[in-house]
Amino acid sequence: MENVQVACYSGYRGEEISRRFCLGQRWVAVAQVLDRWLAPDHRYFKRLGDDGGVYIL
Repeated sequence: MENVQVACYSGYRGEEISRRFCLGQRWVAVAQVLDRWLAPDHRYFKRLGDDGGVYIL
């Protein structure tokens, strides 16, 4: 587990959508939202990056 910076866009409804995230020195753009869910301790987001990787944030 590592610290990740996430850049989000908040639309007119105020719902935040992740647009890109930073892993170390590298920014990855979100190509597709695959899933999202709530757990008792966190919110989780499954994203497809523009690099072809699948990430759970």
